[in-house]
Amino acid sequence: MLLDLPTGPRGRILAVGLTIVVLLVLWFGFASPILNWYADRADTLARQDMLAHRMADLVASLPSLERAAANLRAGMTDSGALLPGDSDAVAAASLQERVQALARNAGAVLTSVEILPVVQIGQYRRIGLRLAMQGDMSRVIRLLQLLAQSQPRVLVDELEMQRRLLLIQPKAPDVDAKFVAYAFRSGTAAERGTP
Repeated sequence: MLLDLPTGPRGRILAVGLTIVVLLVLWFGFASPILNWYADRADTLARQDMLAHRMADLVASLPSLERAAANLRAGMTDSGALLPGDSDAVAAASLQERVQALARNAGAVLTSVEILPVVQIGQYRRIGLRLAMQGDMSRVIRLLQLLAQSQPRVLVDELEMQRRLLLIQPKAPDVDAKFVAYAFRSGTAAERGTP
C-alpha cells in the first residue's frame, strides 16, 4: 500500500507541521522533564550545601556557647539568683524562711505554707511553696512586690485572691490570697541523690 503524500506548497506545510509536532513531543516528553529534574536537583543540592555550612558554623560556635553557659551559671550562683543549699530540703527551708521574712516585712499573715514536690528543669531544681495568706489589699500587693524583687529570685504562679466584705470587723484582713512561690537551685537529682 503506497501512501500518496501531497507535494508542492501543501506538502511543505504538512512537512513543517509534522516537524513541529515531533519537536513538541520530544520537548514535552523528554527534554522538559529532564531539565526540570536537573533544576530541582540543583535546588536540593544548594539547600543541602547551605544546611551543611550552617551546621558547620553551629559546631564551630559550640565551645563559645558552652563557655557562655558556664559563665552564666557561675554568675547566677554568685549573684544570688539561685537558692543556696546542697539538698532540696535545705533549699526549701531557705525559701520558706525568706518568704516568711518578706511576709512579716509586708505586714501580711501567712496562714498556710506547704512545700511542693521538687521538679528537675534542665540543670536546675525548681523548689516550690504553696502559700495562703490574709491581709488587706495593699499588704498583699506589697508582699508580691517584695517577692518579685527578692534575691534569690522568686516567681509567683497560680495567684488567687478573694476579697471579703466584713461589716462586723472593718479593721480585719479583707483579702484571702493563695499562690505558689517558686525558686531554683543548681543541681540534678542524680548528682544530689535526691528524688
